[in-house]
Amino acid sequence: MAKKIVYMIALTSSIGASILSIELAGVQLSIFRGFVILLTIYMLLEVLLNYKPIVVFRKKENSYSIIFMFIWVAYAIMTLAWVKDYSGWLRSVYFLVLGFLAVVIFSRYLKSNYDILKTFKFLSIMIYFHNIMGWYEITTGNYIFLNDSIQKYVNYKLPVSMFSNTNNFATFMLFSVFILYVCVYNSKKLSYKILNIGFILSSSYLLVMTGSRANILGFIMALSAFVFLALKNKRVRRGLLFVLGLAFFILVIKPEYIVSFYSLIDENLTFRFAAQIGSDATRINLIKNGMIFLLSTFGFGTGAGNIEIWMANYSKYFVGDILNIHNWWFEILVGYGIIIFIMYMWFYIRLFNSMYRKYKKSSNKIEITISLAIMSSMVGYIVGSVSSSSNISSEWLWVFWAIAIAFQGIPKFSENKIIRQQEGEEY
Repeated sequence: MAKKIVYMIALTSSIGASILSIELAGVQLSIFRGFVILLTIYMLLEVLLNYKPIVVFRKKENSYSIIFMFIWVAYAIMTLAWVKDYSGWLRSVYFLVLGFLAVVIFSRYLKSNYDILKTFKFLSIMIYFHNIMGWYEITTGNYIFLNDSIQKYVNYKLPVSMFSNTNNFATFMLFSVFILYVCVYNSKKLSYKILNIGFILSSSYLLVMTGSRANILGFIMALSAFVFLALKNKRVRRGLLFVLGLAFFILVIKPEYIVSFYSLIDENLTFRFAAQIGSDATRINLIKNGMIFLLSTFGFGTGAGNIEIWMANYSKYFVGDILNIHNWWFEILVGYGIIIFIMYMWFYIRLFNSMYRKYKKSSNKIEITISLAIMSSMVGYIVGSVSSSSNISSEWLWVFWAIAIAFQGIPKFSENKIIRQQEGEEY
């Protein structure tokens, strides 16, 4: 039962609380949050009643990742001692705790590569939905999940779905491409392969349609990393050559796609960091103010969820009414301080290295494709993450990292097979 709830957590993680939730004690309880709380209680009851210890902290490949998440949460709670905005603090701690619980839950119950693959397949269900909603929005101009401020989206035909804005939607599409790649490569049904290839193309197009420059650039970086890594693996190389051949065939039939695609990319990838006004100048000023705040707090950070109140009251560089720092990396550095930032960077590097080792040493296609997908997504996220005002509340992202960390802790395929056979589980 627990594993089925894990799959439902993955499935519901991209359904916004503002779309479907109930008000409980002043907190919006979405389906995703309800499942996380339910499984946390179930896990604690297992410990108390059946004397089954939570073993996710034992010495494994993902031990540092889980310990870091725990330290991050603990530090965020500790910042209560100096924060100025308690509601902002509570909100950030709330999402950090949800993320940490997702990591612990997934690492406890996802025990094999097949479990990870099945979780990706559950994620793909909502990827289909958000793709369909994106196309519905750009063709009809009707935005079901937005209550206000939609005129800009209608005028420019921008896809949003349940993600409130185009940047968040674009980040989801970036990850979706590589999640669907795993589904394509590990399916024996031709119809399922074709379906997922279609949604890969759809996700790519919708991402570009958002005009989210950081995510478009991140997507290009992710694809470059994917191609570079794929060419080093015989199993993946054949599939890559097929896709490239198919793309070449399409371009031969419709050469105008090259011109239109180039124009679209060129139009959206124009950065004006040297300008004195505009969104790029504002982003630079946000970072400058953030560094001043970091120095003012002696490197300990403003505290969880408190960058905004500092930006509103202590800014030296003009940012208008923009208070979020709009950069995930600086959000961690300025909000949680130098130590947590260094630990986060080390977590990111270690996680990528773990994926790379699995990719290089494994002979199992599930393990190869999942590790390649996670690596490519991580490369894209380096730049794509700076597009949104904040990623702390993106529950689907916490789920993705929980999946990646759980996969990191799974022994290599040969060892995993022995473990599963000893547990009496069939392949």
